[in-house]
Amino acid sequence: MNLNHSELANRPQGTIAQMLDASRSSCPGMEPASQLRKARILVVEDHDFLREGIVRLLNMQSDLVCCGQAATLAAAVGGVIQQSPELLLLDIRLPDGDGLQLIDFVRPLYPNLMILVLSQSDEVSVARHALAMGANGYVIKQQASEVLSAIRELLRGKTYVSKELANRMAGLIPERHSLQGA
Repeated sequence: MNLNHSELANRPQGTIAQMLDASRSSCPGMEPASQLRKARILVVEDHDFLREGIVRLLNMQSDLVCCGQAATLAAAVGGVIQQSPELLLLDIRLPDGDGLQLIDFVRPLYPNLMILVLSQSDEVSVARHALAMGANGYVIKQQASEVLSAIRELLRGKTYVSKELANRMAGLIPERHSLQGA
């Protein structure tokens, strides 16, 4: 659509705004900035079914995108280096090593990388250790419904711990003790 300046000046403002909106929708490079900017997340999880579900969930969000995925510690190291994610969603039990080793490796090299641990372990000591190593958050897989909230909290610069675990860490709920020899 070719219009000169006098034609634009004589059009009502609403019409110009509508033309701009129409041109944005027809030109993919002209989306509003809020639609262009998605937080990049690398998913590290060895269980294919869970990893694929998380990737799908992330990619359905308007503000998040999965920039890569890994099932092993080695692939995760490569993913962090190659993909430059803003957030690392990390299982701590991987077939070729401990996810805590990855935290120890990436934290000094990528101090701004947010790290959210997603673990089967609901032990306070494990969560405290992960946070002490440099994780920014810890979600128990049994409370995976908290993952999106946790990701968004971390991206806002906050720490997140699964609610039940946080209450136990604060002493509001007594710590569970495993039965030895049972």
